[in-house]
Amino acid sequence: MDYSQFVDDTVLQVVEVGIGRRDILRSRDANFNDIDLRRWDMISPAVHRHIKQKAKDAGACVSVSFLIAIEKEAAKKIKENARQGSFVTP
Repeated sequence: MDYSQFVDDTVLQVVEVGIGRRDILRSRDANFNDIDLRRWDMISPAVHRHIKQKAKDAGACVSVSFLIAIEKEAAKKIKENARQGSFVTP
């Protein structure tokens, strides 16, 4: 499953605010496993509310691990955007 298809500006903002831009940029792990799993869990309900119709349309089975994979994909995009000098939030 390509989790990036569920990452949009809203998901990016939820992850940036919920996890924190600083911690995302400081992460040394390619999969952000050095950020406590409980923090990813805490933002999962907000991500779920936003992507549930897209997931249903894609035939995806939504689970906590599915949501966290989307969140981590968003974190990768945030980190990539920061390297390129573009930002999600003003």
